[in-house]
Amino acid sequence: MAVILAQRVGLPLFPLAAGEWADPLAAIALVGAGYAALSCWAEREPGRMLGHAALLHSSMALLALLCGSAAGRIALAPIILAQGVGLSALALVFGWLRRRQVGNLGELAGWAAVAPRALALAMAGVLVLGGLPGTVGCFGQLDLVVTLLASEGDAATHVSSSLELLHPRTWALLLPILVGLGTLGLLRSLWHAARGRPRPG
Repeated sequence: MAVILAQRVGLPLFPLAAGEWADPLAAIALVGAGYAALSCWAEREPGRMLGHAALLHSSMALLALLCGSAAGRIALAPIILAQGVGLSALALVFGWLRRRQVGNLGELAGWAAVAPRALALAMAGVLVLGGLPGTVGCFGQLDLVVTLLASEGDAATHVSSSLELLHPRTWALLLPILVGLGTLGLLRSLWHAARGRPRPG
């Protein structure tokens, strides 16, 4: 909702300010994505894991918004759709865990044997967010990376709008690395909870 409001209301109201702050905002988004990606490896509390996943993938939406081009707006739609699907699936599973007094995934063992459908839903949500090939998340990330790489020459052809990222290739290289790192961290936590023998309770 915040990204859509920024696109529909914020950018038309303050186009010059947005153009001046495009690169600092992109840098802040990448710093937040890096923090979230590293936190996905260490965090075990389901609610915080969901928050880190949301922060990680919101950086993609912000970069698509800061592209300021038609291609960036096209990439924004599948990114938001993937976030909605993936985060909803994780929210359902993590909410189900918290209702059963599970506050630490590190304490789980044998999740695959006890509740395989919940585990499969959680993993599917993570893979959609991470951009598994063939999913809507993959198309969104691919569109965004191609848009960032192509926007390097927009200034010369005067195709870009008032928004102009100074280092689009840097963002295009860093973002998939951070998203992949965070996705692997989430999958690692789910894998450790799934394996082993279930304990009583």
